[in-house]
Amino acid sequence: DEGGPAETAGLRSGDVIVEFNGRKVANDRDLIRDLAATPGDTTVRISYIRDGKLRSTELRTEERYSPPARTGP
Repeated sequence: DEGGPAETAGLRSGDVIVEFNGRKVANDRDLIRDLAATPGDTTVRISYIRDGKLRSTELRTEERYSPPARTGP
């Protein structure tokens, strides 16, 4: 997202994340699980591949929006 944590950390479309805060990322489900388990406002280390080169950066997570619980019929 424009102005989101990934962009702020310098990540670009096409970067392949291979490690999230010290854990290897084998697929997109691994990344989603690890990100969902990380509290908002936490700094994590990301390793990624861009143009065939391994790079790393720090990313500051954000609080995730949870819609209010639906009540009634």
